[in-house]
Parts: sequence; structure tokens; C-alpha cells
Amino acid sequence: MLVFDYECWNCGHFFEEFVKTLEDKVPCESCGASPAHRMPSAPILRYLEMGVDPTMTTSAVKWADMREQKIRMENSKIGED
Repeated sequence: MLVFDYECWNCGHFFEEFVKTLEDKVPCESCGASPAHRMPSAPILRYLEMGVDPTMTTSAVKWADMREQKIRMENSKIGED
């Protein structure tokens, strides 16, 4: 499960909510308006920049990090020529 910050554009309430997938529609816990607006967070933005689905398992995320490091190393070697 993931934890996201939400803001309700109807009443302005800010809250955190656990969700199973990025597609979950979360109603406001204060006024019930749906869906509340998911606020971006630093870890999620990093995953999305890498092209990684944040709902993946930890091992898959580690693999994606290793792949990104390998690509950086290869790109730095190309720049040395």
C-alpha cells in the first residue's frame, strides 16, 4: 500500500490516505467530495522520473535503481572518448 497526501478542492481539507493503486479515487474525509486531488511527493516524483511504477515491489525498485546507475556509467564512459 502507498500513502499519499490529498487536498480537497471542494472544502480545502488536507489529509493522508493509504491506497492500493494509483488509480484509486479517494473521497475527502471531511466533506465526502470525490475525488480529492492527490498531491505530488518527492519519492513518487523520483520513481516517475525513472519510469518506475511506485506500486512495484522493493526488489523491482532496487533493480530499476541498479539499471539507472548502469546507464549513467555507460553514458559517462561515452563522454570520456
